[in-house]
Amino acid sequence: MSQIDIKINKKACGIDQGFGSWIPVEIPRDITNLEEKFLYVVSNLLASERKNAWDHERDFNEDMFFGAALIKTINNQYYVSANVHLQNDKTSRCCAEANAITNAVTKESIYTQISDVWFMGGKGNAAKNIDIYPNEEGQRVSPCGSCRDVIFNNKLLSANTRIHMLPLNDGSWHLTADNGCAPDKLNRNQVMTRTIDELLPKMPHIVVDNSGKIKTTMQAGWELINDPHVSQAIGEAFRADKLNVLSGMKNKSPEQVLRLVNELMVDSLADINAKSINNGLPPMKIAKIAVVKLDNGEFYQGISYVNPKVSAMQSAESDAIQNALKNHPGHHITDIFVMSVDFEKTPEIIASEKSTPVEINMPDGAIRDRISKVGPRHDQIFRDIFDKKIDKESGASIHVMILNNKTDFNPKLHVHSFSLRELLPFRFMNPKAGAGHSNILNR
Repeated sequence: MSQIDIKINKKACGIDQGFGSWIPVEIPRDITNLEEKFLYVVSNLLASERKNAWDHERDFNEDMFFGAALIKTINNQYYVSANVHLQNDKTSRCCAEANAITNAVTKESIYTQISDVWFMGGKGNAAKNIDIYPNEEGQRVSPCGSCRDVIFNNKLLSANTRIHMLPLNDGSWHLTADNGCAPDKLNRNQVMTRTIDELLPKMPHIVVDNSGKIKTTMQAGWELINDPHVSQAIGEAFRADKLNVLSGMKNKSPEQVLRLVNELMVDSLADINAKSINNGLPPMKIAKIAVVKLDNGEFYQGISYVNPKVSAMQSAESDAIQNALKNHPGHHITDIFVMSVDFEKTPEIIASEKSTPVEINMPDGAIRDRISKVGPRHDQIFRDIFDKKIDKESGASIHVMILNNKTDFNPKLHVHSFSLRELLPFRFMNPKAGAGHSNILNR
């Protein structure tokens, strides 16, 4: 073994600066490649951090997820952290990636841009003195949806932030870099690397509108929800008939359901706007409507909005999911429909040239993660409308709907449908992991 003290000789491990004063690492003599030396150092560091978090929670006599993350910023500074479980809620934790990025932001402020994230994690049981289960050794896990959001919001501006997912080990493995092969073709000791845009795709979703039909119908819908007289009339009728509309969707054909959901969403936006105008509230910034379909065929709605009087509220998707599962615990979400309107940006979209693509707001990583926990199977019926056949293990379907005037509603024009697997790649729920990370080999 040759000992390299990275406090003194960081360049020997491919580290120029910013790693801090960490313990010396002994690197086996057979590791001669500079990148593999660096991976050995990182693996050893993450294993040590993960073990510290594991050792901290010896009072928890159950399997829990323990992870550690190292991030590198555009300033060549490194920050490391492990996850911490909450004493009063063992299913919740402060994730390692978010902790490390928070540390970076406190040091580098608005200049923080994450260039790389290295992550390693898996289950353990401190009370039983098990830090790595044999069946989990070598598994690669990826960040949860919330951590993908944090990384995405602090990613590089001029390039794509890379996420390196290391096989779970005790820090002694000789790891090799990703060579671009498929996940199921990786060697046991190989790191998997993906960009944050690959892990959190379609943020936002870009729609080509060369014909201008989307902008035309969006303008008609915009005028409808902003007309005080029309929106007030819709609002009064809507409030009186809301429950009937939702219950009336059961046993309808897919096309009928889509049309009813669309009408409900547009009317809901008009209703929110009418109440805002009539109550003398400041102009709305963002409003979102979500409708979820349960595996028993029932539908539930959720609403969220932002204006200067509202500092924070639960997302429409979470609101709808909570409403559904409160009434039917143990059931699953098969489909979720979402329509949002940005009251500041929509006029700009409508006024843009026909050739200008339309940016559609999408559920963020945290919402996608939430959906993954309540919708393990996919209902093929709505996807069939769009001729997109997928297997039933791809999770719930997410249907993002574009504002329109109801009369000209066209599912193939105004509804963009995705499986959860498309929007949250490599997602696998670990039942003991609380917020849940992603076992790559299962996706």
